[in-house]
Amino acid sequence: MNIIQLYEDYGIDYKTEGHKHCREGWVNIPCPFCTGNPGYHLGFPLDGFVFKCYRCGKHGVYEVISKLLSVSTKEAKQIVTQYRGKIQKPVSKPVIKSIGFKLPSGLVDLQPSHKRYLTDRGFDPQYL
Repeated sequence: MNIIQLYEDYGIDYKTEGHKHCREGWVNIPCPFCTGNPGYHLGFPLDGFVFKCYRCGKHGVYEVISKLLSVSTKEAKQIVTQYRGKIQKPVSKPVIKSIGFKLPSGLVDLQPSHKRYLTDRGFDPQYL
């Protein structure tokens, strides 16, 4: 989704860098669901489709757009559709060959909390 274009078209203040909550590949805005210290706590990954607030957690795209623009969920879905554009097909992932590599002992499978952590940060736990 072209979130930056949406923010610019609707006059929403955003940051991509220069603020302590900004990370590479994310676009941050003040969270419309939080109260207290102002800041750019609500992030949207440029390669994802979910909002994540440093304080209050994950929020759905339609929920956030509806709140930001003061529109109904139905109108938010229409707006998101306009900015979503073409859905790109996933790029095939390279095959990694391990020659003479041995994993350390004591490793366990990722637990659900580990997978959520990685997913919230834009990683694919299955691929990793």
